Amino acid sequence: MVRKRRRKCSGGYGRCGHTYLHPLPARPVTGAGCRVVFNFSDHRTPRRPSLTPMIDVVFLLLVFFMLAARFGTDMAMPLKLAGSGTGYDGPPRLVDVQAEDVKLNGVVMGEASLLAQLQELTEAPTDTIILRPGKDTPLQRVVDVMQVLNGEGYSSLVMVE
Repeated sequence: MVRKRRRKCSGGYGRCGHTYLHPLPARPVTGAGCRVVFNFSDHRTPRRPSLTPMIDVVFLLLVFFMLAARFGTDMAMPLKLAGSGTGYDGPPRLVDVQAEDVKLNGVVMGEASLLAQLQELTEAPTDTIILRPGKDTPLQRVVDVMQVLNGEGYSSLVMVE
């Protein structure tokens, strides 16, 4: 049995300077400092590690990978640029793509009437159609018109400035 009594710690490294209940030493204290006898008879429940830091790390990793992920798929569309080559024969097929509307040979029309007019102006789906985007036209608008034309089978699209 360990007896406890009130006594002041003697000087030494890290002087206590307080009055607490310290266990009596197993042997007399010699030199500077307190000798503490450990009592291992106390049955404390072991501390479980906190899960909060691990959950924080998991959520940070989740946010990082969500931000680093690529949500869209890349898509390539074949597109010819205007240049010197063979001559162009046939009726004019100039599609002006504006931010709000689409013009075929200078006439404003919707996408449905554009497809109907292009069927009258082309003999085959491989005939050349010239696309000219406006200055302030978003690229996505041009790509949308190109997808509509590709969906109808028009594969020979040429982009001009």
